[in-house]
Amino acid sequence: MISVCAGVPLAGLDVAPARIVRAMPLTASEIAASPTVYYPDVEQARAVLDRLGPPIALSSERDFDVATVSAAVYGWAQDLIRRTAEWSSAQGLDPTAARRLAARTFVAAGRLIAEKGDPMERMLLELVTPGGITERGLQVLSAREVPAAWEEACMAVLAKLTGGPADT
Repeated sequence: MISVCAGVPLAGLDVAPARIVRAMPLTASEIAASPTVYYPDVEQARAVLDRLGPPIALSSERDFDVATVSAAVYGWAQDLIRRTAEWSSAQGLDPTAARRLAARTFVAAGRLIAEKGDPMERMLLELVTPGGITERGLQVLSAREVPAAWEEACMAVLAKLTGGPADT
């Protein structure tokens, strides 16, 4: 049995004698593009999950809970793509082009990180030209404490998933 119930640990799922696997597919599974985390690594489950996109086996239930935060981040990324497209349209860019550009920009960033394999910090340092546009935007985001707010949001989601305090 494969459970996709967020926040429900294996111990809360009594399906004996069946084997139980927790999985967290994204809505991108409808286009076979969901990076689906799952635990434990059961071959039969992997075969099913592979139809949704690339399955990612994890080594512990704690890792699964941490990785499940990415399901929330997925929604935040969609919101950021939407906001970027809407901002571009408000500046006069054709709405269809704005949507496609914003979406493809995120796809490109994700693919480069996933496929290149270099340390992400080094990749960002190579991308950010001193005095350039990326550096300027990152300065504004940092001054507004967006990185700290992002981490706080991730911790709040993890706490919700695990039933723990929001500041752990």
